[in-house]
Amino acid sequence: MVKFVRKFKQQPIDRKPGETPVQAAFRKLAENTKYFNEVIKPHLEPEVLNVKKSLIKIAQNMLNFGRRIKIF
Repeated sequence: MVKFVRKFKQQPIDRKPGETPVQAAFRKLAENTKYFNEVIKPHLEPEVLNVKKSLIKIAQNMLNFGRRIKIF
């Protein structure tokens, strides 16, 4: 899983004509999410998916806490 994430981090994002860097980043994120959901997710065990959900929840809580104390 870590190798999968690193692979996509290292790839430069090709922009389409007239596309802003932010639009290109969101388009690439959508493509990667679709690939993960269709190709990788079916092969993961339920325990792995539960850990992923827990990590996302922890990250969201940290971000919310940071906003409350004015870090972000």
